[in-house]
Amino acid sequence: MEALFNTFLGPPCIVQMKVKPAAADRPKKKVGFEDLLIFKGGERVSGEVTISPRSGRAVDHSGIKIEIIGQIEMLFSGGAPFEFTSLVKELDHAGALDRVKTYTFDFSGMEQPFESYDGLNVRVRYLLRVTVTRNLALNVVKEQDIWVVNMPPPPEVFAATKTEVGVNGFLHIEVHLAKEKFHLKEIIVGKIFFAKVKLRIKSMEVVLLKKEKIGSGLIDDENSKVETIQIGRYEIMDGSPARGESVPVRIFLAQHENLTPTYTNFNNQFSVEYYLSVVLIDETNRRYFREHEIQLYRREIA
Repeated sequence: MEALFNTFLGPPCIVQMKVKPAAADRPKKKVGFEDLLIFKGGERVSGEVTISPRSGRAVDHSGIKIEIIGQIEMLFSGGAPFEFTSLVKELDHAGALDRVKTYTFDFSGMEQPFESYDGLNVRVRYLLRVTVTRNLALNVVKEQDIWVVNMPPPPEVFAATKTEVGVNGFLHIEVHLAKEKFHLKEIIVGKIFFAKVKLRIKSMEVVLLKKEKIGSGLIDDENSKVETIQIGRYEIMDGSPARGESVPVRIFLAQHENLTPTYTNFNNQFSVEYYLSVVLIDETNRRYFREHEIQLYRREIA
């Protein structure tokens, strides 16, 4: 009967959580309608939990705990989240909550091997979860997300790269990039050189693509799924080029707020890759394209 009473009138107590440090200058990440505090991997997460009985009635419980949990959610499958890390702190032993009580918590040195990620088909979450356990009624649960980023050393290899595109002897172009590894606020600099032009080209675009790959990415893998998301499209040429002409390429990555680092085989469950696709459109509106993979990495939090 008490469980039914709580279902209709709401939980018997109100749980509030305050995460520290929450200084005004701490960067935040907007996810949906929430502004989540950003923490570096391994950074201390502490704060307070305040629990208030409703209607002045004492709340019997068999213990109160707080957990910090890292989990991967496969959104398209509807399966249970996979927890890759968790820590638990007991806030109170079994008893009766007859007044407002405030508890402190501190999680220091927790392993946070993966970054938070909010994609189309997969999400990596770090959340704080308070549970008021009750034997004869529904548990009272309160959750709050935080956003975790990691700062690995930058890659050491910054070699220039070249990709060639040919169309049956009618077209031969070379895509030159100053390098193929860029931090998230960098400018991609390069050029497109026309070595042979026997097609009437109407225009040329460069498209920045993100590919979210679930599972192996193979077509015959029933658990595999690949989503291609267009991040940006840039028209870099209008009109037909001449042989020997070069067209400069400059793409400002900082204008795209939702870029992430490249993730390769993230916990053996998914990957996130980025590509530059050069698209040429001829006078009959036929399209010729070639994709070139680039790698992105994080150099700073904001």
